[in-house]
Amino acid sequence: MRWTFGLFNRLVLLSDMVVCAAVLLLASHLDRSVPPGGQTAPEIALLLLDSIVFVSCMIFAGAYRFENYRSLLNESARLAFCLAAGFAVVVGLEALFGGSEAHPPEALATWHVAAWVVLCTGRLVVGRVARHLMRTNRLRRDIVIVGSTEIAAQIIRNTLTPEWRHYYRVVAVFDDRVKRLHKEQRDEIEGIGITGAIDALHGYIQDRPVDIVIIALPWEATERIFGLLERLQMIAADIVLPLKPNVLNLRLPHGGHVAGIPVLELMREPLKGTKALLKLVEDYAVAAVGLVLVAPILTVAALAIKLETPGPALFRQPRLGLNNKPFMIYKLRTMTVDPSDDGSRGTHREDPRITRVGAFLRRTSIDELPQLINVLRGEMSVVGPRAHVPKMLVSDQLYAEAVRRYATRSRLKPGITGWAQINGMRGGIHSVEKARRGVELDTYYIENWSLWFDLKIMARTLLVGMVGRDIF
Repeated sequence: MRWTFGLFNRLVLLSDMVVCAAVLLLASHLDRSVPPGGQTAPEIALLLLDSIVFVSCMIFAGAYRFENYRSLLNESARLAFCLAAGFAVVVGLEALFGGSEAHPPEALATWHVAAWVVLCTGRLVVGRVARHLMRTNRLRRDIVIVGSTEIAAQIIRNTLTPEWRHYYRVVAVFDDRVKRLHKEQRDEIEGIGITGAIDALHGYIQDRPVDIVIIALPWEATERIFGLLERLQMIAADIVLPLKPNVLNLRLPHGGHVAGIPVLELMREPLKGTKALLKLVEDYAVAAVGLVLVAPILTVAALAIKLETPGPALFRQPRLGLNNKPFMIYKLRTMTVDPSDDGSRGTHREDPRITRVGAFLRRTSIDELPQLINVLRGEMSVVGPRAHVPKMLVSDQLYAEAVRRYATRSRLKPGITGWAQINGMRGGIHSVEKARRGVELDTYYIENWSLWFDLKIMARTLLVGMVGRDIF
């Protein structure tokens, strides 16, 4: 997870709401002018509504923008205006429904002044944190450029200017022509070394965070652009194409700017900022609690495996994760030990290597539970696309060649369960039709992720998705 401006703004918004509600409720509790028994559930709800009105006004006023935190004077004025709006709503509602004896206007005014003081003090902290993040380049987005063109040179020059250097940094340039150019022609562009051909980018991103990939080619090179997009579709980053300034000045639905240069967003990073934080909290919370709850089951299952056949109880095998980075997945061993099996052909229902204990573990999905360790290691998510082995085969074809959009699955961490798994993709994938259906389901999940979507998938997995005739 990386810091983003959006994530920082939403954390400030959340803290404002919590602080405002806490101060109002605490003040009303401590205020002796409030009659005994005045703090009923409706009265507390009214104070919470006060906080909601305050935050809504702040959002409407555009207060939650990173550049606003630099001026305490302007922020103090916004806070005062929005708190006054909340005060007016509460006083009006209490006058309308005759509840002013529970919250006298004089007391309410005092409480709001106290909230303003606390929030202004908080803005001092927010301003310091914002300046620290900018000074240490924590919010700077790392850019990789594909194509050593004049467009690329202009982007690099812009990112080095005082206006943009704290916001963007070009970390690498890749170009297939590097193989054909003489050494003195391919060393660097605007001081940035050309790292290698485009295929080398796949290995580069596996160990380095990249936020934006810019295809620095002219619009006239349409065929090359779409060819590059297909080769880069597995990268979990924003992929953009520069537009010509003052030529195409359109309000595009997925347009924006990078270092002052207008761009068209071709692919968007699925999870970043607030979404990435929510997914991270979900993964660690569910995995930690889940591992504690299933520990007795894992212990009994491991003992049964050891008693039935020789070999380790825990099975480890390579899988492809985020950005196609390989990792070792953990499962309970359900078959006899076969060192020659790389998993590329999958497993059939009548596979003679499946043991009696293993058959039970597979039917009940207990063999999948050790993947909670992978989640805690940061290699997997609880919910996501199925973790596949490298060079997985479907009908004697490589999965990646049989299904064109297969690579897009690696834009998100693989999951223990997922939208595809609960929609008929459990068991073996031995036909191109089923493989294509699986990619469609995974792509839908990636493009429509939400916390509620994950909770829905987890609930369906626990209720109906862990057992069934297609699971073996």
